[in-house]
Amino acid sequence: MRWRLAFRLFCHGIPERCVSLWGVPMPICARCTAIYIGLAASLVVFVLLPRMSEFAARVILMIAVTPLAVDGLTQLVRLRQSTNGLRMATGLATGIAFGLWAITAVESHVVTDS
Repeated sequence: MRWRLAFRLFCHGIPERCVSLWGVPMPICARCTAIYIGLAASLVVFVLLPRMSEFAARVILMIAVTPLAVDGLTQLVRLRQSTNGLRMATGLATGIAFGLWAITAVESHVVTDS
């Protein structure tokens, strides 16, 4: 229970929206879990993909965040109920895209500042 309070700074942690491990809900929701996994995975993706411009990475981020926004907003206004699978998919795509954009932005500024 105390862990859930500590993670409240990062995520709402609603148990029904959290992935369960061994029957215990994680302290952060499925979407946030996937975003963090995506951020870590973006390091590998960055190494494997050919270099891209910061603008291209920003466009990819905007495209990737759109399904997440639609999923979250349609659930917020009670048009539909999302699933943890959809939350994980949209969070993972957004996390990877955000990580790629951030690394590309840092790399482009380091190269131009040198």
